[in-house]
Amino acid sequence: MTAINTAADRLKEMGGLELLLYGWVGVPKLQFGWLANPLLLVALGLLAAGAYRKALRVGTAACVLGLSSLTWYAVPIPVSFGGANSDLQLFHPSIGFFFWMASLLVAPVTAHLLSQRETGSKPQVSSPSEPNV
Repeated sequence: MTAINTAADRLKEMGGLELLLYGWVGVPKLQFGWLANPLLLVALGLLAAGAYRKALRVGTAACVLGLSSLTWYAVPIPVSFGGANSDLQLFHPSIGFFFWMASLLVAPVTAHLLSQRETGSKPQVSSPSEPNV
């Protein structure tokens, strides 16, 4: 993501690893987007366990939390660079943001497809037929 440092009035490119390692810092400032990462891990674990409906719910929550990262436009994150305090405000999401969002979609889409397949493969229970007379 590209953010603007409000104290220095310059752009700062933030890579995915940096956001993954330090994104939790935004949680106290109501920036919950980073929490999509642990939720994605939970959703993938649920997928592996065969709990497709739960994985769908958790994966969808991860996607919503991921999209909440865009609130960074309105609520800057306070940071400290070399002793100087400033804020980082989202300037624009980079292509990595869109790849991250696409990766978050993997769990709920897969869970939906697998739950549909599971529902379709179960034999239908038919009502007992009338005896032939």
